Amino acid sequence: MNVPASEHIQWLVSLSMLHQVRARARSYAGQAKLWLHPYAEARPRGVCANSSVWFTAYPSAVIAAPGQSVLQALGSETLWRSLSSMGINAIHPGPTKVAGGLNGERFTHSVDGNFDRIGLEIDSRFGTEEDFIAMSRMAAAHNAVVIDDVIPLHTGKGPDFRLAEMN
Repeated sequence: MNVPASEHIQWLVSLSMLHQVRARARSYAGQAKLWLHPYAEARPRGVCANSSVWFTAYPSAVIAAPGQSVLQALGSETLWRSLSSMGINAIHPGPTKVAGGLNGERFTHSVDGNFDRIGLEIDSRFGTEEDFIAMSRMAAAHNAVVIDDVIPLHTGKGPDFRLAEMN
């Protein structure tokens, strides 16, 4: 399918993580409650005091029960009872966001174990946003936190990369 360059660029922008983040930021900008606590001050001792023992799960290596997503497995009450009994108070579920690349208008698979992130959404192979929220609530119920990346640590050759390529 051949589309005009301007339409292709608009399509890339609509999928771009930078564009999506700017749109999300507008819903938070100017809210006084967000200024009540310092947000840019690193507090590593505080984080370590509250969540000093982490469990890291690489999503592609998690074997879930039939019909269960990876994030559902990581949010299981049984798992969290065990993790909590061992003193684990944080989970890092690894790269769970959409990853891979973009070749023209065709999305390609990850070439870097899902570390080549191209989107803000949960990869459907690992579950849903609802599964992620449920996992976070289960962790909280066991006095634990979920450590996830807000800013991608790695990026793939998705819409943002292709837009940069086109300058």
